[in-house]
Amino acid sequence: MTIYCEASGPSPSYPGGIRITTRPKAHGERASLIFCLDTRESAGSWKSHPNGHILGDHEEAIGLGQLHVLKGQNPQSLLDPEANIMETGARLAANRAEVTKLLAERKLTATSEEIDLMVVAGYNRGPMKPFSDFVEFGDPDHSTEHANYAKDILGREADLLAAGVFGPGPSGPDSQS
Repeated sequence: MTIYCEASGPSPSYPGGIRITTRPKAHGERASLIFCLDTRESAGSWKSHPNGHILGDHEEAIGLGQLHVLKGQNPQSLLDPEANIMETGARLAANRAEVTKLLAERKLTATSEEIDLMVVAGYNRGPMKPFSDFVEFGDPDHSTEHANYAKDILGREADLLAAGVFGPGPSGPDSQS
């Protein structure tokens, strides 16, 4: 997935002067969601390592998505921004599969918005904790950072989509369609 950013100043088409274009979806997850998650994870809360790579959490979280290395995973593979974005998409997709499985096993239902909250909160706490918080408190964000991690990211996404910030990329239609 490639994320392009155009900042050409306000115009009738792009009143805010910025347009973000993406192509294609990463593991079935929305490019706008990954972009907004990355803005929460790495913008303002990361430091540049001397080699120019984004590291956080005492240099244990890597790249735009602030990913922790999984067992058997090569940490170097997460330093490439595009690979990091794709891995972020893969982890969100895995959370979505786990949430769907947990709902089915317990014969529970959730709206698409509640599922998105559990999926995104699961990126911060692992999929089980937001699911149990959803069942117990009705709020998957109950135990996340500041109890608003998923709501903040999904709110950013809604604002950007409503403002028309996401649009067609230079090589084809936007993954949002």
